[in-house]
Amino acid sequence: MAFGYPPGMVPEGTLVLTAGVDVQMSTIYFVIRAWGLQWQSWLVRAGRVETWDQLEAELFLTRYPVGAWQESKWEQTGDQPLAVRLACIDARYRKDEVHAFVRRWNDVARAILGRDHLGGNLCTMTLLDKNQAGQAMRSGRKAWHIDTSIFKDRVSRLIHSETGHWSLPAELPPGIVIRSPRCPGCRSRQFRTTKTVRQPRWTVRYHVCTGCGLHFKSIKPEDEK
Repeated sequence: MAFGYPPGMVPEGTLVLTAGVDVQMSTIYFVIRAWGLQWQSWLVRAGRVETWDQLEAELFLTRYPVGAWQESKWEQTGDQPLAVRLACIDARYRKDEVHAFVRRWNDVARAILGRDHLGGNLCTMTLLDKNQAGQAMRSGRKAWHIDTSIFKDRVSRLIHSETGHWSLPAELPPGIVIRSPRCPGCRSRQFRTTKTVRQPRWTVRYHVCTGCGLHFKSIKPEDEK
């Protein structure tokens, strides 16, 4: 994990923004992530909303500014702010509401369902609506089935990888943590630094929790106080 940039800012080097949405019975949680080369990823925004209009504002009506580390602080670069290009929305609860929302934003939103295994496929698509002849309608509702086991393995690999990194902003949103609340070592921040790598602009430190063995890394600019 890496830290440093302000929440709501897209770090320089981002190629695209995506969003994930977890729909509960009374609350909607969302995460917006930036993606760069070699699966580098930065958390841009995370939170919860109560209405679909609020979710629409966060995902599709907001443009997020691009920033870079300049003269000992993060500043906007002047590049064109980025919009979310794809939002994957959990359709296990409140299915009618999810599909109504996706239909309004069908170019950039997908209704998804997680599956443990899909026979080697990363995802598959099912047409839900049929015409009077019983034939599937390509213009109707669609559900995308995602192989969650593949993504879980990939996230685990990236968190422990030394080539790419998944990053968090300097100030985490409420409820966003990088440590296990069940581990006394994580709660008291009993972390041991296993390796320090100094690069021209950055210092990378690899840590492990002495309680549960969670591995993560922190990245800070060389001139950061």
